[in-house]
Amino acid sequence: MLLPPTLFAAIEPHFNHHDCWHMARRQGQEPLRAKFQGECGPHLHGIDEVGSGCDFLGFHRRMMRHFGWLLDALKPDAFRFEPWPGPMLPAWVQKAVGVAYPAFDFDAFYQRVRELVHAGDMESLGGFIEPNVLHRGRPGAGLHGRLHFGIDDFERTLYGGDDTAPMSDFGRSPGNVFFWTVHGWIDDLYAECQRAAGQEPDRTPLEMEHVHIECRGRYVPLF
Repeated sequence: MLLPPTLFAAIEPHFNHHDCWHMARRQGQEPLRAKFQGECGPHLHGIDEVGSGCDFLGFHRRMMRHFGWLLDALKPDAFRFEPWPGPMLPAWVQKAVGVAYPAFDFDAFYQRVRELVHAGDMESLGGFIEPNVLHRGRPGAGLHGRLHFGIDDFERTLYGGDDTAPMSDFGRSPGNVFFWTVHGWIDDLYAECQRAAGQEPDRTPLEMEHVHIECRGRYVPLF
């Protein structure tokens, strides 16, 4: 489901930033990775390194703060953004993921997330939700990508053929409303985990930056 036109137009030039960030963390992408700032240290961690879970949560927190700034600045008509509330996904989302990934263990996911949040373990929380290499194969790990692809499959059954901002494309998914509800929900878990660790989350709107990097043979703007 597309964002309102004013928001879509403001975010669209930044789509490749999200895709390039995820790509930069893969093995063999060290030169690209060096162009991004770290979220939990001076350098961005690879997907196979300790620190990548914290980077995952921190990077998407920054995206959520920029989105909040855009909402305040543009005030799109007849649009009210509300992340999914509570520790569990809406029933329709869980069903959509279940259709696409019948073997995914939601009970294991919720139990493990509850343990990590209460322990204040932000590194493991991010690594488990994404998941990074260190958490792959654990029951319930990897809901993040399954949300992207499961919602994409669900939308295609409803609308079919509109590839303007498919959730399955990390370069274009920020133009989809559900990108922000997904990451707003994850960010709420992150905030709760921070509070358990004695930190106060900073979720204030943050003005978008105007810095460009070279990625995939072209210059893309950073949030």
